[in-house]
Amino acid sequence: MTSGRPERMKRERGSALILVLIALSFGALTIVPALNYTNTGRNAARISQEHLLRQYANDGAVEYSLWKLAYNVDGIVDTLGLANPSHSTSVTLNGITVPTNIDIALFNGVESQGDPELPPFPPIESGVHIEGLLNVTPKWVPCGQEHELTYDIHIRNYGTSSVGLGDVSQILPPVPTYVAGSFVGPAADLTEAWVTDHWELLWDFTPPRPRIDSGGTLLITFRITVFVGEGTVNDFGTGVIHYQAKGTEQIQLNYGGTEDPIAIGLYDITTRAGTFGILANAAICESAVKLISYQIE
Repeated sequence: MTSGRPERMKRERGSALILVLIALSFGALTIVPALNYTNTGRNAARISQEHLLRQYANDGAVEYSLWKLAYNVDGIVDTLGLANPSHSTSVTLNGITVPTNIDIALFNGVESQGDPELPPFPPIESGVHIEGLLNVTPKWVPCGQEHELTYDIHIRNYGTSSVGLGDVSQILPPVPTYVAGSFVGPAADLTEAWVTDHWELLWDFTPPRPRIDSGGTLLITFRITVFVGEGTVNDFGTGVIHYQAKGTEQIQLNYGGTEDPIAIGLYDITTRAGTFGILANAAICESAVKLISYQIE
């Protein structure tokens, strides 16, 4: 009986070795993925935390910029304008430096100053003799202050003969008032009328009435004062020109307000920290902040 025990022990040791090898093989197959999974989780948590910190830093930079604009810190509102439309700075929060730009909000047509581009001549048979174009400057003003705006009325003769001007009238939008003595143009008598909620101005040209030759232009300017609030202004009123072309009765030409809006107290704020950024637009007037848009990139 004792002669069979060593043989059985050998077989048992062989089986144990096989089990150990199987266990080692299983561990090798599972430990590496488990370690990789753990490491990936730790990296994901770190990246998520860094992303969150960058987001907080960008949010803080936007809030800091709004605070500077609302309270005119370092005179930033006084220095921003069409001649100096952008202010660059940086804010460091949570150890992250965020480059920040504050720009006055510019809309279509705001960049172009001076005389508007005159349209091409219409066909002579169209019956159009003159056209009036209205241009208002400046195109951007800060909020919460009284400002003077300049109205430019450009009159062009499209006809084949000269035309004589009778009068020009301008209907102002509510609130603005005419600056006395600011009219620049041919000699004319001014009549001001308050109608319901706005001023209507009429310049009646005195003899000898001005004439515009074929293809010629005439520029009339005047100024208004207005206390501006936040937002964009698109309504500058309408006007009427009375004139007489050769061999015709007196003709009335109606012209509309400028299509160029005036941006009032509107600012664009752009921040960037790494691949994370924020684009914001806000109206700021008398220490009041109104966030209009907020976009995360």
